[in-house]
Amino acid sequence: MKRHDPVFNCLLTALSIMFCFSGLPITVSSSLGTWSSRQPMPTVRDGSAAAELNGEIYVLGGEHLAIATNIAEVFTPLTNSWRLIAQMNSPRRLFGASGANGKVYAIGGGTVSAVTNTVEAYDPGPGPNANTWTYKMPMITPRHHFGTATIGNKIYAIGGHTGSGPTAAAEVYDTDTDQWQPLPSMQVARYALSAAAVNGKIYAIGGLNSSFASLTTVEQYDPDTNHWTFVSSLPATRYGHAAATMGGRIYAIGGLTGNGSVRDTQTNLVEEYDSSSDSWSAVAPMITARSNPSAVGLTDFLYVFGGGTPGDVPTGVTEEFGFGADVWTHLFGEWN
Repeated sequence: MKRHDPVFNCLLTALSIMFCFSGLPITVSSSLGTWSSRQPMPTVRDGSAAAELNGEIYVLGGEHLAIATNIAEVFTPLTNSWRLIAQMNSPRRLFGASGANGKVYAIGGGTVSAVTNTVEAYDPGPGPNANTWTYKMPMITPRHHFGTATIGNKIYAIGGHTGSGPTAAAEVYDTDTDQWQPLPSMQVARYALSAAAVNGKIYAIGGLNSSFASLTTVEQYDPDTNHWTFVSSLPATRYGHAAATMGGRIYAIGGLTGNGSVRDTQTNLVEEYDSSSDSWSAVAPMITARSNPSAVGLTDFLYVFGGGTPGDVPTGVTEEFGFGADVWTHLFGEWN
């Protein structure tokens, strides 16, 4: 990742203004990174899940027109375009998604009134099962608003809400064997958290606890030791946010700040976690404040999709984040 000197950053800012008035997508630049608008999702929704597979991003489910949906759309960053694929078997919102072992997995979540442990896998092809969803072994613990992270061919499901309250339960799914195994529970039961993996470890970030208080705490799970450890906390409370990994660092994106009350509002705050120094720092905020977005890191860029804007209005906004010259090379290469 690149951090540029003040003169270069002034140039980026000037170019951003020029693009805004040109009718091209909005771009906001600073020394802390650049956010650019991309083609919006065809289907506006809140509480979707996203996963990357083979350079494409699958954005699944969520809440559309106040009900859970089974819609599935694929974003191709290279062409800034969307396409529709086969719908999931089950409508779901506030769930987990992962790309692993050549398939995309949709895990748990629920409708507005129910919580599920069902799991289904999408086969992108080629082959006789191309563009189909198949049910897999269900999770041990039904849950929604939980965190998922992937290491290799294993998918980790962490925390969440069971329908009766927050849980600290964690489990891992082996895509090779189609089996779930329980893991040690986190030290703090939490839901509306986010999770991400970096350098072979899993991080559970923020959320709401059993008293419905917003958290700053972050826990790290080490598969080698099978143990949870507290690491540096977020600078401020956060829940209903997304997390994604880019360039060996974790980004906590959007969500709500405050104390878990109905008066809390959506934020565009983005913070970066460096596991080598166990520290958090702010990067450039998103263009659009939102809660319950979905996010994916892909090579040198982050992509954020949908969510609820202030007033809990669902959005289809898609934004891309990167640093300095990487962003401008990408954008100019696309438009030339």
